Amino acid sequence: MLYSHFLVDDGHFVIPAECITEIIPCVSIKKQSSLPGYVAGLMNYHGDTISVIDLSMLLIGKASKKKLSTRIIIINGADVNGKKLMFGLMAEKATDMVNIDESSFKPPMLSDKEALIEGDVAIFDDDLMTRISISEIIKKINKKLFVGKIES
Repeated sequence: MLYSHFLVDDGHFVIPAECITEIIPCVSIKKQSSLPGYVAGLMNYHGDTISVIDLSMLLIGKASKKKLSTRIIIINGADVNGKKLMFGLMAEKATDMVNIDESSFKPPMLSDKEALIEGDVAIFDDDLMTRISISEIIKKINKKLFVGKIES
């Protein structure tokens, strides 16, 4: 299966390509002081206002570095009621796509049920890859963050 690969600190993470609409360079993001720190802000995406979540801030409490390889991964997901949500995930070094066999992913040996993001892991090119579940992000993060285009 095809995945977008990126880094958070020294950790390798992947998101299934089927959840991704587009991967774009970091653009102008309007910070909103009323939102949690892991929300980078709001951006204009083809005329729609969407929330952008900083994955580094969400996972390790440290803002993503604004480098040429830092990208915004535009995600199409669905809330618990099945309504479609569009939002961005800011990630460092989000420039590669990788093919990883589904059977390679296994549940982690240790688990933290309170963690915002917990996913299956696989070894790929000698690196441990954690698969991020978009549905888990949506379930665990306040739904009020998903401002903008909501399709029924």
